[in-house]
Amino acid sequence: MIGIIKKSGGTEAFSALAEKHVARKKGVFSVLWALIPVTFIDCGFRVVGAGSIVRPIAEKHKIASERLAFMLNNTASPVVQLIPIATTFVGFNLAIITLGLKNAGASDQGTAYSIWLRAIPLEFFSLVVIGMTVLSMFYDFRRKSESHAAQTPHMASELAPMSMDTTTPVITPRIVNLFFPMLSVIALSIFFFWFFGAE
Repeated sequence: MIGIIKKSGGTEAFSALAEKHVARKKGVFSVLWALIPVTFIDCGFRVVGAGSIVRPIAEKHKIASERLAFMLNNTASPVVQLIPIATTFVGFNLAIITLGLKNAGASDQGTAYSIWLRAIPLEFFSLVVIGMTVLSMFYDFRRKSESHAAQTPHMASELAPMSMDTTTPVITPRIVNLFFPMLSVIALSIFFFWFFGAE
């Protein structure tokens, strides 16, 4: 789907719009956080989707690939883990809790979903990582690493090639070409979560 979005010009249109309003590195990271509502379905989808969209803006502002990867990773799994609807973690967590309740003979203590909701404030790892990531927007803990990366811009791609290269759009780039597919995925995920979960 990310390939389709690139081919349709959705990524290019969004990057062009964002570049008009993003003047500093903090703005790039703010865009990364702002994309959570349309990329929260899955960690991999979040990393590939948001990474493809934000990478051109990050390169323009000379943000090191290591720092962008740090922000992407820490706004993926920790955030998705805390969202209680239509994510890949929902089914996994509910299955584990249901099995635990059954083995403990405590199935009458409440539904797996209600127990999981009450446990969200206890997700200390995710909460701490998110807090550190927010702080890293204002305090550059990785200044030495970023300076080194700026001097060797191709090192990361040589060590770990990633398929986020720019793709030439085959139709006129428009913002709707980005948001329509992503919102469709979210809507279908919520629908199927309800449809199959009701059985």
